[in-house]
Amino acid sequence: MSEPVSPPSASAPLPPSTTAPAEIVTRPEPGLARGKWEAPKGAFFVVVALVVLLALGVLAKKAGLVDRLRKKSP
Repeated sequence: MSEPVSPPSASAPLPPSTTAPAEIVTRPEPGLARGKWEAPKGAFFVVVALVVLLALGVLAKKAGLVDRLRKKSP
């Protein structure tokens, strides 16, 4: 009688490949890549500052601070 043959397990290592890769992958340099239409880094801080100022203005208007300042001025 012959011994039973078990199927290969999924954790068995694969034989090494003898063929070279067909494509060469080139990766960009690390960091933010700036294209033709991208803004410089400082522009993002300007946008954040404008949003914060606008939000503070809306909150002041809702709280009635803007109306109080207008009544006090001559």
